[in-house]
Amino acid sequence: MNTRSMVLDDPNALPGAPRRSRRAIVRQIGLGGGAMAALAALGPAKHLAAQETAASDPPPFLGDFFDAWATAAATGDASLVMPFYTGDAVLEDVPLVLTYQGTDEIEPFLTGFFGNYSEASVTWRTVFSSGDRAAAEVLFEGKYTGQIPGLPAGQGQPLVTRSVHVYELTGRAIARQSLYFDAYGFLIQLGVLPAPGT
Repeated sequence: MNTRSMVLDDPNALPGAPRRSRRAIVRQIGLGGGAMAALAALGPAKHLAAQETAASDPPPFLGDFFDAWATAAATGDASLVMPFYTGDAVLEDVPLVLTYQGTDEIEPFLTGFFGNYSEASVTWRTVFSSGDRAAAEVLFEGKYTGQIPGLPAGQGQPLVTRSVHVYELTGRAIARQSLYFDAYGFLIQLGVLPAPGT
């Protein structure tokens, strides 16, 4: 299942619940390149917060990048997202203290990452942008069927991981992407660490 959607005003939505895709919403309201701005206005509270922080409309290419990322997660094809990075881009996995410099390092990392999961889906829950910076709250769901270096091989364990991605943008590309996620909860779901209280 490949979920490419933004749920901006329903933080309590259950994983796996039906969601309207970003493209479906764009088609309904017919705003094309301004779709990101329209999506930000869907929830009154979120819209008010965006006005108070003077956030700008995210660049149109960012929506295409999010779609490509979701498709890459579902298919394992990291090449789909590589055109969105500058040649000297940096991708930082903050919890695991890993940094990848340039597309020659980023693509193998993403290939390995996407390849570790099956039935993967990505939901972009909230997106903010201001100038050359953007941030997105992300929900990743899938089954761990590969093998992350240093961890046991996957046995199809279901995973639901929340994360925040912070971007530095330049022109129509991403110069830096920093990933922050719940590494402790991730390892509990894999069965590597015990759950609290057990």
